[in-house]
Amino acid sequence: MVPAHYLLNAAQVVGGFAARDIKKEQDEIIRRHLEAMRNEAMRIEGVVKSFLSLESVKSHRFLKDGETAMIDIQTELQGKLEELKRRQT
Repeated sequence: MVPAHYLLNAAQVVGGFAARDIKKEQDEIIRRHLEAMRNEAMRIEGVVKSFLSLESVKSHRFLKDGETAMIDIQTELQGKLEELKRRQT
């Protein structure tokens, strides 16, 4: 999944620079903007990682014959976001 690699790299660069600049920035308004950038970059990173690991997501059958499956990625996305938040602290 080559495009995912580019999205992940971009999100990590943006998030990393935002996190670095948060530590140095004195202006509270700019800090809030940088924090928003970091948080959104983390969210993108979590979503991309979740899509990359879709094979591990549990499928929930919603038709009796099992022909169609609904994939619940909410749990996977939430787990990735929580993991990223722990890494940032």
